[in-house]
Amino acid sequence: MGAREFDAPEETFVCQKDISLFSATAINQDGAPPLLSALKQAGFSKLYLHLDLDVIDPLEFPHVACPTPQGIHLNPLKSLLLNLRSEFDVVGFSLLEFLPTEFKASSALEVLELLNIVIPDRP
Repeated sequence: MGAREFDAPEETFVCQKDISLFSATAINQDGAPPLLSALKQAGFSKLYLHLDLDVIDPLEFPHVACPTPQGIHLNPLKSLLLNLRSEFDVVGFSLLEFLPTEFKASSALEVLELLNIVIPDRP
């Protein structure tokens, strides 16, 4: 699980359930292998991916309601999504927190590129 800001009940839940966390810094530096390894060790073969776009560093993608500094960079995120898709059966995907304010066309194209990585054209 990747997350940066928890409220108190979320922190309690994560601790009680012993949920593995992967920081934006870790994804930016180490890429996908540690996360892929953890998912495989847990026995997962199918994934539902949920992506809040505010996890992306606002210097690269500011088109969200609550931009938070020091997020995942776009290239490591794209690589992570490609690796997840190639290693697991992605059975669902949600993408949230998109709020284009300016440059609407280019920001929409960036979101479409992320969607195309996870859900490529199928014959």
